[in-house]
Amino acid sequence: MQVEVGLEMSPSPIHVLAVDDEPDLCALSKDFLEMSEAMEVETACSVSEARAALGQRHFDVIVSDYQMPEEDGIQFLKSLRAAGDRTPFILFTGKGREDVVIEALNRGADAYLQKGGKSVPQYAELANMIEKAVQRRRMELDLIENEEKFKNIFDSANDSIHILDLDGRILEINDIGCKWLGYTKQKMLRKKIGDIDSEQYAKQVPERMKEVIERGFALFETEWLTRSGQLIPVEVSGY
Repeated sequence: MQVEVGLEMSPSPIHVLAVDDEPDLCALSKDFLEMSEAMEVETACSVSEARAALGQRHFDVIVSDYQMPEEDGIQFLKSLRAAGDRTPFILFTGKGREDVVIEALNRGADAYLQKGGKSVPQYAELANMIEKAVQRRRMELDLIENEEKFKNIFDSANDSIHILDLDGRILEINDIGCKWLGYTKQKMLRKKIGDIDSEQYAKQVPERMKEVIERGFALFETEWLTRSGQLIPVEVSGY
């Protein structure tokens, strides 16, 4: 007997880099955000300190002030994006000018929050922005990882793999499928599955596709007609 056991893992904490030239505000941000056990906050009192911290470890999100002596928050953001760093970035500043907000968002900031008002609701809003930005980024990274895994499996498979739409058009095919049939990928992506079936089996395509849609699976035999005119017997697993 084979038993599979799934363990529910606790979500990893969010590592926050808070950048502000006022040490008291850095400390305040750290205290409020770490009231949530889901966050761990490291502070930097300048952009140079922030860069040093980024060189030492990974952060899930950067929360930065705008107006700082040596380099402002938007310049910091521009340099990160220019270097290909896609870490979520939230501008948290007392500057409320519309042009600052627009430039921050245009330069790749994930969110903007103006300082001021009561601390508790303000930091609650900041924490919410952080969680949403990090969740979006983690989903993007998961999608990229899954796409890469799928591509590796797809390209290295020993069997021909076709991806079809509901009309039977070939949306994707791996290299071995092209090799078997003798066509380039570009030409295969202009075909329907019935175009490569022999005349006898091409008539059965609508019925087989209906079976796959209704049952979620179908196993059947067919014959493919190669570019050279050779018939290849094939067993197809349809999902």
